[in-house]
Amino acid sequence: MLVAAHVVEVLLLGLGPFLFARAFARRWERPLGIFGVGLICFVFAEVARIVIARGLGALFESGALPMPSDETTLVWVSASLAGVVAALTDQGFRVMALRRWVEPCDGRTGALLGLGHGGGEAMLSAVLVIVMAG
Repeated sequence: MLVAAHVVEVLLLGLGPFLFARAFARRWERPLGIFGVGLICFVFAEVARIVIARGLGALFESGALPMPSDETTLVWVSASLAGVVAALTDQGFRVMALRRWVEPCDGRTGALLGLGHGGGEAMLSAVLVIVMAG
């Protein structure tokens, strides 16, 4: 039963985003490449987030940034920094893509770009399930 659940999970996470994107691209008369641009935005945002997190970690370890002493404060500072960095990287790359590479710039195009961004995350989750199961 567990194997069947993993198969269904991999199929939904791996193929679902692409199939939705293909259907929406046809219906909205947009190129499927917008989905691909969203995938690329996701990858670049993740790489940028890793670099920023490592840089902030080095600054905290070296003492250049003060480490919160209270455990509750540390949790709040960590969560706040993670949220701000995620928002800046994700939205920053999407805005750059919408302004430079994707036309027309409207709600449907933005939704297809976002589907690529979130779909990339889902597809990588499917790969992770395959790696962990196998």
